[in-house]
Amino acid sequence: MAGPDSGPAIPVWLAEDDLGCIICQELLAWPATLPCGHSFCRKCLMGLWSSGRRWSCPTCREGAAQPLELRKNTMLQDLADKYSRAVRELEAGSPARDPAPRPPRRTAQLRALSGGVDLSLASPKLVTSDTPDGKMGDILRDLEEIQEKLRENFTWKEALEEQMQDSLVELPEAPSSSSCPLPVQSHLAPKRTSSFAQSRVGKTSLIMSLVSEEFPEEVPPRAEEITIPADVTPERVPTHIVDYSEAEQSDEQLHQEISQANVICIVYAVNNKHSIDKVTSRWIPLINERTDKDSRLPLILVGNKSDLVEYSSMETILPIMNQYTEIETCVECSAKNLKNISELFYYAQKAVLHPTGPLYCPEEKEMKPACVKALTRIFKISDQDNDGTLNDAELNFFQRICFNTPLAPQALEDVKNVVRKHISDGVADSGLTLKGFLFLHTLFIQRGRHETTWTVLRRFGYDDDLDLTPEYLFPLLKIPPDCTTELNHHAYLFLQSTFDKHDLDRDCALSPDELKDLFKVFPYIPWGPDVNNTVCTNERGWITYQGFLSQWTLTTYLDVQRCLEYLGYLGYSILTEQESQASAITVTRDKKIDLQKKQTQRNVFRCNVIGVKNCGKSGVLQALLGRNLTRQKKIRDDHKSYYAINTVYVYGQEKYLLLHDISESEFLTEAEILCDVVCLVYDVSNPKSFEYCARIFKQHFMDSRIPCLIVAAKSDLHEVKQEYSISPTDFCRKHKMPPPQAFTCNTTDAPSKDIFVKLTTMAMYPEDHYRDRLSRDTGNTDRIENLRKIWVFLKTAFHARLRCMCTCNRCTFCICQNFLNSDLLQSVKNKIFTAVLNRLRARVAEWGAVLLADDEGSVTHQVHAVSSVEDSIFMESSHGPLFLEARHVTQADLKSSTFWLRASFGATVFAVLGFAMYKALLKQR
Repeated sequence: MAGPDSGPAIPVWLAEDDLGCIICQELLAWPATLPCGHSFCRKCLMGLWSSGRRWSCPTCREGAAQPLELRKNTMLQDLADKYSRAVRELEAGSPARDPAPRPPRRTAQLRALSGGVDLSLASPKLVTSDTPDGKMGDILRDLEEIQEKLRENFTWKEALEEQMQDSLVELPEAPSSSSCPLPVQSHLAPKRTSSFAQSRVGKTSLIMSLVSEEFPEEVPPRAEEITIPADVTPERVPTHIVDYSEAEQSDEQLHQEISQANVICIVYAVNNKHSIDKVTSRWIPLINERTDKDSRLPLILVGNKSDLVEYSSMETILPIMNQYTEIETCVECSAKNLKNISELFYYAQKAVLHPTGPLYCPEEKEMKPACVKALTRIFKISDQDNDGTLNDAELNFFQRICFNTPLAPQALEDVKNVVRKHISDGVADSGLTLKGFLFLHTLFIQRGRHETTWTVLRRFGYDDDLDLTPEYLFPLLKIPPDCTTELNHHAYLFLQSTFDKHDLDRDCALSPDELKDLFKVFPYIPWGPDVNNTVCTNERGWITYQGFLSQWTLTTYLDVQRCLEYLGYLGYSILTEQESQASAITVTRDKKIDLQKKQTQRNVFRCNVIGVKNCGKSGVLQALLGRNLTRQKKIRDDHKSYYAINTVYVYGQEKYLLLHDISESEFLTEAEILCDVVCLVYDVSNPKSFEYCARIFKQHFMDSRIPCLIVAAKSDLHEVKQEYSISPTDFCRKHKMPPPQAFTCNTTDAPSKDIFVKLTTMAMYPEDHYRDRLSRDTGNTDRIENLRKIWVFLKTAFHARLRCMCTCNRCTFCICQNFLNSDLLQSVKNKIFTAVLNRLRARVAEWGAVLLADDEGSVTHQVHAVSSVEDSIFMESSHGPLFLEARHVTQADLKSSTFWLRASFGATVFAVLGFAMYKALLKQR
């Protein structure tokens, strides 16, 4: 973690590309900054817009409906001019004289505004080796003067008090928080700075000096609003500077400016005691009247005209700072000598981006409860082994994700030594405890290093009010219609590590205390008592590892936004170093595409369980979790769940089956119909229960593609005749459905899971169900049935997941091998070979007879096929007497080219079909 002391600042030299125009690839000439923040040459922009791209930014394509008024960005123009002069100086080998004398610290002002001066420990960048040694020495000496000046003139409240008490604590150097960009969502809005003061104190001169870097000879009563672009500020945030004039503006305009401001600079003259008194008598009370007590605007006290006195006003200002907690800091400056001008606005911006109010209570000299709660959650997330301390590996990981650089081993030891020196239990077993972690951040805040704590908080998703931002908890995730959401492999690995982290007794189940410890990073307990009846638990009622994953799968399927929120609380995007929790979600493809391709890539299938009250639906749900009737009777009524989810294996693949108990009603809603498979449950001992299932089936599912399965629950009881026109068995036969499945949960062991395997299989292959429905409207019922059986067999062979060459009898390889080695295929092969051999034997006999006979007087011989051909597969088919007569071949047929053409064509077709089947099998393998 970054230490609170500041080290020597090193200038960061700009390249030509940093101040160049992307259109002409040259240095900016008359730079104009667009509303989006990008800057270009005015001439280049006008030329580009005249060619067709009207009023749009060439970089981000952000456009405007009306022509834009291009104004010159004087700050960028001055930077470009100074860069050109610096290049000429380096090429000449000696510093060139400025045309007009400037104050000696003019260069340091812009360097501070662009991030060169930072009270954090910045990661230094080396200057180029071709810089002259003399110029390098001047630069370093100038930087030392600037840093010494900052230490003398910038007063942080706690730092001042500790300096007066000589009780400052030295921490080791560590990488700065400013080296890590803050979360974008926290800083998209421009920041507005307002300057208020009575007349004749020089506030307008301060603004004019910042822009022109020269003391203005003529000062207007009020300066126009000035915008500092985002690309020249350290936090990459555009800043608007607004001046206020009592002479030109009314009280209503003053109140409006206060309501719009993010930070207010109150300017007084150090040589005018009346102006100092007016800070407390007029300006601070006026500002506080227009703001809420819990959301005070940060204030910066600015003492101008320090060049006119030889003393400091800090002794007078310090009591005021202690009285008003909303005052962030105080700085003395001079508009005439350009003393601390850019530093003033840098700290004004810092007061907005890194406010003290949400973090620290100066009266009690400790962090506020909201800050302690947020840092405690961050500590719990970073403690990946859940041992109560951050070891060296965890500290380095924390340092890297927050500040983009690891800590050296010696730096780690130095941080621990500082904690040991002030807190006895701050370090335990060579690891940093929670108390030590909180102590370090308290010290950072007391030393004015708010940016360190804010960098950590914003990296973990917190906003300025120390609430997790909606952008962090609910990242954008587009879900098209007819698509579902599932957790991917990376999410399951993260959840597995989370389960192992909190399963302290290693019993593969989370006890109530372990579950409570898991949810300490949540603002509330997300799971209610019904979760124990939704997923698998052990004998003591504790959620098992499989049940833990099932509950997350259920949440993802039913409410993906809540799943994203829960993963955000656990720190998924931080620990896995992903952009957001959306990377943990897989959006399945449209179900219509699955039906077209006759295969699915989904792993979670929803089954709606429909039936009358007390027909046994709850028993079906609990049976999926492996609970018999005895265990079900122990469930309290207020702990019952309408959902149950568990894994089911189909053809060796692990799938999740989600059962949803649908309440009895006359008509089902659209949401109650939407599912992958329907389970219609009726009670065999209740004669009126089946009628409801038949009616619901005819109303909603008879003409749909959703497969249905009828379950005869409570099959252990005496079966009675159902009060319906036909029996359940005949009803299923009539509508081409599987016969009713007998089911009971009144068993000694866990109930059978056969119906759940059937339900999952029907959900995976709904096209089989649809083919059955089509067969009702065709006349060739037997033919369709045979085709269906062939399709089911081929589907089983080609759609089962091919794992490896084995003997599991479930994968594609084993199914194909069994098919090739089956008795049916061997019988067909033998009969085909027998038929071919018998045909060839007859042909050979005929050829011999032809050779022995006379050419002219020979009698035409008829060659009959061997009787064994009668057993061939060709003879078994019923083709009528014409086919039996055609099986005799004469010598004329043998001499006919048509016969050999047909034979060659048949052999070719047979070879092509065999090769196609062989390639199809290899493709799946």
